[in-house]
Amino acid sequence: MSLPSTQRGVDSTVRTGLTALDERLRAITTPLPAARWSVRRPDGGWSVGEVLEHCCLANDAYLTAMRAALTRAGATVPPAGERLWRPTFMGGLLRKSLEMTFRLPAPGRIQPGPTPRANVLDALLATHEAVRTLMTDAAAHDWTRLRFTSPLSTLVRPNFGDAFLIALRHGERHAGQIERTIALIDR
Repeated sequence: MSLPSTQRGVDSTVRTGLTALDERLRAITTPLPAARWSVRRPDGGWSVGEVLEHCCLANDAYLTAMRAALTRAGATVPPAGERLWRPTFMGGLLRKSLEMTFRLPAPGRIQPGPTPRANVLDALLATHEAVRTLMTDAAAHDWTRLRFTSPLSTLVRPNFGDAFLIALRHGERHAGQIERTIALIDR
């Protein structure tokens, strides 16, 4: 996947991707009876509900840190013309790792408990809407320069463009996990 080279390109990619992801998640989970949301994979992996809860926890953690960074940044005047966007080294590595197929351990802070929250899909879709709102709120800022410390690792200081793309890729990765989980429990 090639990265967009401008902030507007990141915005468009993430908004379009989140809309498609929302539709995909609804299509995957709507036909699934409620009792099956808590069935764990035969190999011990997370249930559908646990995967959705994990995504909620991750998005909530990032959104909280990003809102705080945006508040600290204050108001800005957008520069003339189109703003270029470039990923940070660590942000780019994290995003790329989410696009790969190997299993990654989840940091403890975003590991789901045994019982996901009520209406977990709606909660996850609400975090996607919060990402869209934050993109709008941050539009007057330079997303390459607007950075924050990751709530999951102090070693990672992504910029806003990184974080928006990470949210999308993380959700897409776990939508695939949900599809595989359903296929395994349907056997």
